[in-house]
Amino acid sequence: MQEMIKVLIASEPCDKRNMLEDALEKQGNIEVCSIAENGAQLMDAYRRYRPQVVVARMMLSGMDGMAAARAIRKLSGGDKTFVVVTSPFYSDSLSAE
Repeated sequence: MQEMIKVLIASEPCDKRNMLEDALEKQGNIEVCSIAENGAQLMDAYRRYRPQVVVARMMLSGMDGMAAARAIRKLSGGDKTFVVVTSPFYSDSLSAE
């Protein structure tokens, strides 16, 4: 049996978030361990579940997705977490660090 990959989703409630959650869980080896609606919830859920993958919207209240990615990297084990920051906008200046 494959090891489950834990994924944390951080986004405001919307159809796209629900579609992402459904698509990930249909893969069979992916568990959406938590859904956060703002930056504080994202960080709390990260500390609690220690997911291997975080999918966060660029625009979250309290702490945007890029700030959350930086904060996760500073935590113990955070350098092993794959963080995907999504945005409806594209800019080379928003490239991952």
